[in-house]
Amino acid sequence: MAAPMVGRVLVFLVLVFQVYCWIPRFINGRPRGGMLGAPNVPKGTPTPPPQWFEMQRLDHFDGTNNKHWRQGAWIVYAKQFGAIAVMLEHRYYGESHPVPDLSVENLRFLSSRQALADLAEFIDYFRVKRKLPTNKLISFGGSYPVLQSMPKWISQGAIGTDITLDTLCGIMNDFTRGTPLQRYADVNTLIMKTYGQKCLDYTYTKMISDMRQTDWKSGAGRQWMYQTCAEFGWYQSSDFSKQPFSFLFPLNYSLVQCQDIYNKSLDASTVYENVRDTNRYYGGRGIAITKVVFPNGSIDPWHAMGVTQNISSEATAIYIEGTAHCANMYPARDQDPQQLTDARTKISSLIGSWLQTKS
Repeated sequence: MAAPMVGRVLVFLVLVFQVYCWIPRFINGRPRGGMLGAPNVPKGTPTPPPQWFEMQRLDHFDGTNNKHWRQGAWIVYAKQFGAIAVMLEHRYYGESHPVPDLSVENLRFLSSRQALADLAEFIDYFRVKRKLPTNKLISFGGSYPVLQSMPKWISQGAIGTDITLDTLCGIMNDFTRGTPLQRYADVNTLIMKTYGQKCLDYTYTKMISDMRQTDWKSGAGRQWMYQTCAEFGWYQSSDFSKQPFSFLFPLNYSLVQCQDIYNKSLDASTVYENVRDTNRYYGGRGIAITKVVFPNGSIDPWHAMGVTQNISSEATAIYIEGTAHCANMYPARDQDPQQLTDARTKISSLIGSWLQTKS
């Protein structure tokens, strides 16, 4: 039974990154659709129709630019707090196309700051449309995710989504298959068979050629890589000595891609400055914020980039032993470790306390 909301309607806002599959099937070791598998929903489950915010601004920071575009939104109902749940699609991902193509010139409108301004613009629009001028709003996000949408998973039959982390771990831990190298070869064989491929073109030249494609059907690899060059860094490298993946892809391997894919001006010093500028803008490790909870899993490599200790009594960190990326955002299972269950309970309690405050 949904918890009562004491005469007010709560709005939950989730930013979604909906992407299409792209060829080749892999980039930086990740198969299309990721490794988490399709949502566990009954076959034939109807999905909500897409809705559109028709008047999103192309550039929120240029007062002379009056161009607008339509941005995708998906509305469902949150049960626990009797809330309206709104899922807004991130610009440049899924079907939210603010520009004709993904040329370097057009990618200049792709940034986290523009995306946050999209959210602010949409919140104002939604409050007016739904007549909710003073209602409380809770926003959710996990990582900077690149996900396939649920409708696409259901309608396309989720090709390849039987390759989950459990599947891969099962093969690698099956000692009857032979040496670690043979088990890894078995993983590769499964992936190739699943995607109907006879060989895997792993050359750097081929990868760069694919990433230079500027049409929208090429997928989201180009968009996300651009954001790492222009804002974030966050590269997965082999520079650290205590890791099992060889030393063949140092940091410079990713930095060179910024130049080879987009523009020679995106050299290492420019990328470093872009990252410093991002940290200055958002506050870096010294971020000042309230009414926020930061869950992180101990075996999620990205937790090193997150907040793992409380900033203050109103900015709480939850460190969950034995869990991976965004584990707390997936549906609960009987097999979940106790710390994960406790984390979900804590998050729910914090949301409830925020809703009881007057400010």
